Amino acid sequence: MAYRDNVNLLCDQMGVPNPIREDDIKVDKIYFISDRWIELGHVESTEMNRAGRLFVEFIEKGKLTNERRLYRQWERSSGLFEAGIEHDVFRINKAVALLIQWHFAELYTDAYEKNRTLILGLLDATFVGVVFKS
Repeated sequence: MAYRDNVNLLCDQMGVPNPIREDDIKVDKIYFISDRWIELGHVESTEMNRAGRLFVEFIEKGKLTNERRLYRQWERSSGLFEAGIEHDVFRINKAVALLIQWHFAELYTDAYEKNRTLILGLLDATFVGVVFKS
């Protein structure tokens, strides 16, 4: 399937209209974290990554992984916990990695060539930190 088709399926699953509106997304910022709890980078909210942020929200809700849990070590170093910012962290397991590849379809195949930050971050990270809108 093509990426557009997958976004339509995602919207149906999440009960969100397509085109996706900013108000329909709860994810504000996405952090990419290494296996040693080092931040590899992050993605801010933009109009261009609404579907990607909705995909991450879908994963975070536990619909794609059952390994979701909070990781206190990263929380302490990021300052999110102390600041009282609502967030969560989940692990990129093999099933999630395959779903990333499937969901982003043709965007996945040229992610390195076109420097697709969100996809590359998900591919390179061991953990993903999600910050929610207040």
